Amino acid sequence: VSRALSAARRRNELVTARTEAAQKNRVIPVLAAKGGSGKSTVASNLAVSLGKRFPGEVVVVDIDLQFGDIASAFGVQPTHTFADLAKSSGPMDTTWIKGFLTPKQSAGLYILAAPDTPAQADDLQPQLVVDVIRQLSTEFPYVVVDTAAGIDEFTLDVLDLATDLVLLTSMDVPSVRAVAKEIAALEMLGLEKAAWHLVLNRASSKVGLSVEDIEATLGVEIDIRIPSSRQIPLSVNRGEPLTLGDGKSAVTRAFDELARRTAPSDEDDGTSWLRKRRIA
Repeated sequence: VSRALSAARRRNELVTARTEAAQKNRVIPVLAAKGGSGKSTVASNLAVSLGKRFPGEVVVVDIDLQFGDIASAFGVQPTHTFADLAKSSGPMDTTWIKGFLTPKQSAGLYILAAPDTPAQADDLQPQLVVDVIRQLSTEFPYVVVDTAAGIDEFTLDVLDLATDLVLLTSMDVPSVRAVAKEIAALEMLGLEKAAWHLVLNRASSKVGLSVEDIEATLGVEIDIRIPSSRQIPLSVNRGEPLTLGDGKSAVTRAFDELARRTAPSDEDDGTSWLRKRRIA
């Protein structure tokens, strides 16, 4: 009886420790209201920046299930995808799910890739995606989620798990108008508990629209400005995120700052700008 009680106490302590760790873990969807904003590029480079700080503690999940290309962004050929996971008959626990991850050792992270073809995504259900991400967040301190453009049903359900929201816009009027609608929709969903991070991509582009114009339109200050760089499309074509090999450029510094914001220290309360968002 004494040995059984001791074993039960150890098991309870382990469960408690895992629960407390899971509560500190971050689920970070990367959102873009319009396609072509560079969402997957931001998600992959953010994941690499986190992986450099926390090797082995980052997983990237691609829930753009019809046309996701996170695997391509990392230059990997996954053995398994979300479609294989959906067809599996194993238990939906972390140990089983980890068998479907693709490691990217040079980046210190893991990838759960989208299906190879749009047809393979037809039978996937939002609840499965939510269950997978919830399980992964108990094992990995940082779960970066690359989403489809806009807010589809998969993204909508995953938002309930989000600790951070990375909202992406670029230096063009359609993108700014779209993200304004997206912010309004997210506010209606009541996501005040998540920390919001507004990222401006191609921020140094000279296209007749200033950062101040964008902030005034959105009523929100830009948190991270990612400058334009010809190295970004080159890195995309190589299948190697820029932050993986370039540690000194302004682009890498911007992604490292975004990673710092999504992995705050104990002194940082992670207060969302949603609570203080309107510019006077």
